[in-house]
Amino acid sequence: MIGDVLHETSMAMDSKSDERHSLAGSLNSAILQELNDDISELRFEISRLQREVERQKQRIDFLEKKKKKYGKDIIDRVNSMLTLIEDYGGSLKSSTIKKFMGLSKDELYRTIKCARESGLIEVQIDSSDRRGSVVRIVQR
Repeated sequence: MIGDVLHETSMAMDSKSDERHSLAGSLNSAILQELNDDISELRFEISRLQREVERQKQRIDFLEKKKKKYGKDIIDRVNSMLTLIEDYGGSLKSSTIKKFMGLSKDELYRTIKCARESGLIEVQIDSSDRRGSVVRIVQR
């Protein structure tokens, strides 16, 4: 009788141990799946950032080459203008650029001309005010 009780107790303990192992196994697989998902998201983000860094490097290289032709001041203005336009969603009125950067009409014209010839921006007539223009960054 004591042997039977010990045997039943042992079997019950083995059953609970199996349940714990099964629960631990499913918990481990859920954690592993979550980690795999996080790793996939991080890989995607790293890939996106690498593309952005490459795009910025190309822009810097291009501007460095243009520096010899146009001079350092205009290249710095083009870079500042591109950063300003990016900060405001990728397009901005030329009058707003002139105002924010404190440029004269001639400086603005030369800056826009350099950026347009470099293929960094496109300039379109402002549809709300036919006298002005809208400057947009060209996506590569």
